[in-house]
Amino acid sequence: MEITMAINFTTKPGFVLGASASNTNRNFYENATERLSSGKRINSAADDAAGLAVLTKLEAALSGKEQAIRNAADGQGILQTAEAGVAEVSNILQRMRELAVRAANGTHSIAGREALQSEADQLTAEINRIADNTSFNGQTPLSGANIDLQVGASVEEKINVNIEAINSSVLQIDSGQVSFDTSTDARETLLAIDQAIEKVNSVKSDIGANLNRLSTSIDHLSNAATNTEVTAGRTSDADIENETARRAKSQILTESSIAMAAQGNASKGVMLRLIS
Repeated sequence: MEITMAINFTTKPGFVLGASASNTNRNFYENATERLSSGKRINSAADDAAGLAVLTKLEAALSGKEQAIRNAADGQGILQTAEAGVAEVSNILQRMRELAVRAANGTHSIAGREALQSEADQLTAEINRIADNTSFNGQTPLSGANIDLQVGASVEEKINVNIEAINSSVLQIDSGQVSFDTSTDARETLLAIDQAIEKVNSVKSDIGANLNRLSTSIDHLSNAATNTEVTAGRTSDADIENETARRAKSQILTESSIAMAAQGNASKGVMLRLIS
């Protein structure tokens, strides 16, 4: 009687376990490599879906703060431009005041007064030229400007900047209002110029206050942006030391798994030779 022994080699437990372990460790290795390459712990939703949602919100908040800083800086730009123009107007008014004081003296001849009047008229025209041509990004703040600066993500987070117009009409020193025909006219003109100087100083003070406010706002936004960036970093940044160790361990385990699978195949060969 012949006995037939059926031996099943299809399962190959050593090979299957080794191949499965090799594939798992290979995934760990590739994941660690990706994190080391990008410097990020979260590179896709598969890495940490909840963490990615938090990170997306933090990045949006950071982007909003950075844009708000740029907006505030633009506000500083237009204010600094206006401030420079106002300083020029202030210097001109000081010169006009000198002329008025001179004209108030009764010793001037008609020709002398005409010369003083001619210079005053030219200075008045220069004030208007400065008001019309002092510009920032196409805006002429000394012609009068009312600007809302968005310095935050919400509608309420805005700063209103109002720059009053600075020209001869607003300052009430139009050519017809500045007269050196007589010493009396000159004294009246001197009063008008003093009032214009006071007006310009008020505008200059308002500009300075707005610049300080924007500077404070930028400091606050910069601190908030830094804190948000740090929080985002803690959420997304890879632990380089840990990932390096994980990759090295995964590589070792992958090689061991490959050896296990190879050993499984080798054992199958031995069994076949034994029964052949």
